[in-house]
Amino acid sequence: MFLRSAIICYFLSSHRHGCDAVIASRNLDKLKEAAVKLSAVSGRRCLPLRIDVRQPESIVAAVDETLKEFGRLDILINNAAGNFLCPASALSFNAFKTVLEIDTMGTFNTSKVVYEKWFK
Repeated sequence: MFLRSAIICYFLSSHRHGCDAVIASRNLDKLKEAAVKLSAVSGRRCLPLRIDVRQPESIVAAVDETLKEFGRLDILINNAAGNFLCPASALSFNAFKTVLEIDTMGTFNTSKVVYEKWFK
């Protein structure tokens, strides 16, 4: 919970200093609801975008939409995580693979796309 709280605090702090933001996840309905609340609290724009960090093409589309909407991308926070709340002995091979795909590959995929599309 601390990481999520820290990111929300960073987000709100950035918004208060004039930053607009994008929030991204697989669940667009929850994102839209969160974006409305964050914009209401901060007075800044918050763009909700659906992505799956395991699919680079969805990241490309999100980065393209971000650049179209805001014209720039200054900070990337990789916070996607796959979790199975169980002992490791109960974790299937496929479940562990999914965690690695989201946590490790997702971080790489997102960072690479953002670098290639904006920072390069």
